[in-house]
Amino acid sequence: MQRVLPKLVWWMNSFTRARGVDTLEPALLELPDGERVKKIVCSTALTFLLTESGKLFTLGANGYGQCGIGEEGVSVQPPTHVNIDGDEIVDIAAGYQHGLAVTKNGTVFSWGKGERGQLGFGTGNAEAPQELIALKGKKIAKVGAGFNHSCAVSEDGELYLWGKLLNPKGKTESNGDQITPRLVRTSDAVKLFKCSQFHTTFITADDKIWLAGRTPSGRQEKNDFAHVASQMHTTPLQITNEQVVRTKDIVKIGKGVDKSSFVTADGRAFEWNFESGIHPVKELADLKVKSLESGFHYRLLLAQPKK
Repeated sequence: MQRVLPKLVWWMNSFTRARGVDTLEPALLELPDGERVKKIVCSTALTFLLTESGKLFTLGANGYGQCGIGEEGVSVQPPTHVNIDGDEIVDIAAGYQHGLAVTKNGTVFSWGKGERGQLGFGTGNAEAPQELIALKGKKIAKVGAGFNHSCAVSEDGELYLWGKLLNPKGKTESNGDQITPRLVRTSDAVKLFKCSQFHTTFITADDKIWLAGRTPSGRQEKNDFAHVASQMHTTPLQITNEQVVRTKDIVKIGKGVDKSSFVTADGRAFEWNFESGIHPVKELADLKVKSLESGFHYRLLLAQPKK
């Protein structure tokens, strides 16, 4: 999938441009009177809107029920309210074709495509939000989602992971997929985390940086084709490098495909990849960076010139 998806995205963009399709133009989205958006998360053809009142609205592709409205269909438009029982919603996450939400009382719900265990209750799909019973009573505070894996962090800093190839028992159980949330042993409480496409990066209270999930381990270029070997880390891999950046200075983690990014309180930007480890982003040296994310061969940042 890492090799196919860039070409698919390129083809989709070329197709829409060639036919003058206006879907890439910004458009005003209207919500019910009084609802104000406080958080937006996006995935491939999928957008979640969390309002100040704790309600969730979704729009976009819905072939696997990933909009969470109780039925499957080609797409959902305009933004539609997702019915979730319980208190107001405090956090949301969007995977490739699945979604997560956590309520004020710490209850987690998931919906959409679940064939690799990313929903946390087996391998079936769900057209509407289902409570994740395995996390009942854990008082979850934050959730995250990658391409086909998910994570949650409790108020006490406990980290739970589930989804594709995250089972430490390997393919002897559930084809290697972790189909229910698994408590990950960490050196200390988790204070920052971010799900990338295929891995999750997190920082613990003892100022160590860790990574769990799939990462490239080698790359071979040949003509227009790149073969990327990968390695699966079902237990956390420490990637701390205090000589490059002090972990306690990091205030934000950014997602990527085969990398993660880090932003410090004073606006410096760093990235990690399998080739270079943690290193400064030299192209951004003249900017005070507030946020940095990356995708397939691109970066998206919020920054301002240094004075």
